[in-house]
Amino acid sequence: MERRMALTQSSSWFEQNAPDWARESATFIGNIWNDGAYGLTYGEITIAVVIIMIALMIRGLFARLIVKTIMRLASGTKSGFDDALVQSIATPLKIVPVIIGIYIALQVTNISGEAEIYATRILRSIITLAVFWTLSRAVHAFEYLFAGLRDALSPAAVDWMVKALQIILIVLGLGAVAEQWGIQIAPLLAGLGVLGIAVGLGAQDLFKNLISGLLIISEKRFIPGEWVKADGVVEGTVEKINFRSTLIRRFDKSPVYVPNSALSDAAVTNFSRMTHRRIKWVVGVE
Repeated sequence: MERRMALTQSSSWFEQNAPDWARESATFIGNIWNDGAYGLTYGEITIAVVIIMIALMIRGLFARLIVKTIMRLASGTKSGFDDALVQSIATPLKIVPVIIGIYIALQVTNISGEAEIYATRILRSIITLAVFWTLSRAVHAFEYLFAGLRDALSPAAVDWMVKALQIILIVLGLGAVAEQWGIQIAPLLAGLGVLGIAVGLGAQDLFKNLISGLLIISEKRFIPGEWVKADGVVEGTVEKINFRSTLIRRFDKSPVYVPNSALSDAAVTNFSRMTHRRIKWVVGVE
């Protein structure tokens, strides 16, 4: 009896002295515990959480089993394309059990109304992101198909093609997710066009380096692995040609990130392509 009176007094003190947000939070938690939320009982919420937790726990095992099975089938082929494709999609495969778990949880709980609309949108958004994420990672496997272009273009050009395709897929994926939530892409793109003009005026160096990088690759001035010297800039071995800069490692192993515009404007000597070597040797005569 005394304990019940103490609890009643504590509850009365909380209602009188607690801030509004604390009382509202306590009321909301109590309603969920007693009656559920969004038309779901506490038991249904518990079942849904358990299903999703199980899906999260088995996602790594699921991906390993699928990859192992597909790799066994792909090992019988001579092409490295299928092996690279399987390796690239191994990580996105972990999302599949989560998607299945969320779908089963929605079916078990019989969710309805506004909550069903939002839950369905979330599920579709996850599926859309998983698909485009898988495609963007699978692009790396297409480097094997582009192998014939490496002689016609250059390895750096092929790398740029792969990166550009990945960026396009990411943008398309984000646009598809926005459509799921009723966001119209066309007006947004029109607004971004105006914003792009303003950003472009302040990002002239970025576009200058980007265009310079394209010129370096198209003219084949140098490729990764070659020894070059840019007058007044740097001398060393080219390691990577990126969108904005080129990584050149000096002979003391120090990495130097040179803006592409600097290499495009400078006189570059490519020592890896010289056909003759001139040696100056002073011989003493007695």
